[in-house]
Amino acid sequence: MNKDKHYDISSIKSSIFIWNVLAHFGYPVAEKCGVIKSPIRPENSPSFSIYKAGTEAKDHSSGDHWDVIGLYEHLDQCSKHEAIVGCGKLAGLQASGSPTGRLHVPPPPASRLPTKPVQREEGFVQSLPALTPKLCAQMMMAAHEAINDSSSPLSLFAHSKGLTKRTVIKAINKGMVGVLKHKTLRLPVIVWMFKDWEGNIGAKIRFDPMSSRKTIWWQGGAKEFLFGDVATCKSEMENFERPPIFLTEGESDALTIMQYGYPVLGIVGANTIPNLPKLHAYLSHRPVGIVYDSDKAGINSSTKLADHIVDNLTGTTVYNLTNSGVMAIGAGSDINEAMNENGVEKYKNNMKLAHDLLLHQVK
Repeated sequence: MNKDKHYDISSIKSSIFIWNVLAHFGYPVAEKCGVIKSPIRPENSPSFSIYKAGTEAKDHSSGDHWDVIGLYEHLDQCSKHEAIVGCGKLAGLQASGSPTGRLHVPPPPASRLPTKPVQREEGFVQSLPALTPKLCAQMMMAAHEAINDSSSPLSLFAHSKGLTKRTVIKAINKGMVGVLKHKTLRLPVIVWMFKDWEGNIGAKIRFDPMSSRKTIWWQGGAKEFLFGDVATCKSEMENFERPPIFLTEGESDALTIMQYGYPVLGIVGANTIPNLPKLHAYLSHRPVGIVYDSDKAGINSSTKLADHIVDNLTGTTVYNLTNSGVMAIGAGSDINEAMNENGVEKYKNNMKLAHDLLLHQVK
């Protein structure tokens, strides 16, 4: 895509509609306004609105809403500028090499990195209490209460992801999931907890049970923690006949694989590659199956991670199962949605096929 091309935004918005963008990414819908079942994820009840004469849409489950350019950006996982160029081409408009004097988007800057260090302002996270083992224990107790309350954010999250109560309780008991209640919070929030076998702790807060986009770090750095490391036995690090392990993109995907009883670690962020000591400790001398989201960002990131592991680790066999027929993850979807679409029981077979594929490498 030529980033130097310019397209008039007002012309784009008058030329294409929400249904054109959806069809472009393989989600055809009727060309009319109304409330429909979401075309981009499985659901039982309609919660996706197309309105304003087809120029805007809203996902009522997640709270996300878009115009045609925003929806293109969301589905393609690209920058705003790339979405405008993509929409301009989709609309069949004539591009110009320079601004037209009307609404347009300039070329993206050469770098988004600041030229000088930026002082971090005191914000919401700094008002939270220090993350201590005692507070982690309290959050685990709160999580046990929450999973027994069908209206709690944790229960709503589990239901939306097809996770059984037993799976969530297991994750709570292993110190992976908590619930934080604090005076600065309007409601209790889900907390992903990290405690590796070296004793390091970290946490992320998920404010919206229906959308991972509203998740922030509370303590710790993305490259220092792997979700599920607390559930991995330290003695396993010294065993050169270790069982296969899966790597996923994020926390909820890791819980999905954990539900089927297989070792799994969640990489915190699609573009994150953990430091080599961490990767070596967990992945050397064992088969690894990478299962990322089957979208543009997930496919690209999983490829980079697979190459990085192969280039730097010893005795590791890597299968990049992202976008593979074995996992049955549709384009733009993830393993949670694949499991929900196929059914928890039926999807056992997919997980067994994937595990057997990895297990074959150690025989």
